[in-house]
Amino acid sequence: MIRQALRVRSTVSRVGMVIILLLPIAIVSFIVFWTQRPDNCMRASSSEEAIHNNTANNAGYLIGDRKEDIFLEEGVIPRAFPVFTEPFPCVEPEKEWGRTKVLRSPASEGFFFMKEMKTGSSTVAGVSIRIAMNMARRLGKEYEICKARFDHTYAYQMEFGKRDRKKSFLWTIIREPNSRAASQFFHFKVSREKVEPSDENFKSYLSPDNASFDNHYFQTLSMADYQGVENEGDFANNILEDYDFIGVTERMDESLVVLSMLLNLELSDILYLSSKSSGGWDDGGHKECTYIVPTYLSPGMKQHFSSDKSWKSRTKGDALLHRAAQRSLDMTIDQLGRDKFTIKLEQFKWLKTAVEAICVGGVKFPCDAGGKRNKVNSCLWADSGCGNNCIDATASSILRQTKNKTKV
Repeated sequence: MIRQALRVRSTVSRVGMVIILLLPIAIVSFIVFWTQRPDNCMRASSSEEAIHNNTANNAGYLIGDRKEDIFLEEGVIPRAFPVFTEPFPCVEPEKEWGRTKVLRSPASEGFFFMKEMKTGSSTVAGVSIRIAMNMARRLGKEYEICKARFDHTYAYQMEFGKRDRKKSFLWTIIREPNSRAASQFFHFKVSREKVEPSDENFKSYLSPDNASFDNHYFQTLSMADYQGVENEGDFANNILEDYDFIGVTERMDESLVVLSMLLNLELSDILYLSSKSSGGWDDGGHKECTYIVPTYLSPGMKQHFSSDKSWKSRTKGDALLHRAAQRSLDMTIDQLGRDKFTIKLEQFKWLKTAVEAICVGGVKFPCDAGGKRNKVNSCLWADSGCGNNCIDATASSILRQTKNKTKV
């Protein structure tokens, strides 16, 4: 608690002047949007729809005229994730809730996030931590955070198959498998190990010798120890049913807004500052800072993904699950009300833009802009939840001013 108090005091002093200068601008912009948005704001802009449709097409179906053949053929059944009707699963955490040994220990009650490698999961883990902390405070708990899990691990080792589904919420976020694999190669091999990003090294890293790519999501997200399956469709269906929500990296903001609606959260609960980005720096798990070489695909890499039969077979299950998650996200949005969702999404984007404008310059990430490791940072855990105090303070001020404006 002392460390948390010092973080708050340090954060306030660092960003106080920035907030004084920029907060009025952010508030005015946010109020203008919130109170004077045009009637057609109920629908996404044409450019956003184009991007959305393009993402969906790449995932194997069309938004306007959905192609269900892939699902019927493989027996995959996408689903609309239901609203969580039980009280938010806030139970007392372990005293050392942020220790790795605790985060990787089984639990049956609490707020659980399965952190998938190279899916934007460090950023999303920060959101999960923020939700658990905000809900503990909102519910008047004596502890600083609701019991949570948010580290890299395997679902079956966490015994999530035995969890109490009325007193727990389990979610994750996944990424198109080819994109995830390329990002993993550039992050761990090219950036950290300084391996040349040649086609040969790329194919070697993704070779059958590296079994971690063999239906990776099946390995990590399944409630049973994955040893290979004959029917990927049935296995994907089991995962879809075992989770209370599965988001999609390519549609992160949409996924987070849907999550907030399923749990009846405030939009401020899901705000974030990105933990990592291509062309930025990574502290390598509290070690030296490493420049993250931007991921790209050469013609040879693209050909490997499109024509290598072994690779396609090894990632077939992951591709099916990702497509089903895309479809499930749209089904959930339709269930919640697409017009209502679109308004919340636009509100969230404006709020996030305002928070980024005010907080980014004053937040200390594990590594600074020049690649030097900061001895003290503004993150809640590792490189997740960075800028939490500034995010909460800024969002609270903007929303309070907006509320007062709408009353006039």
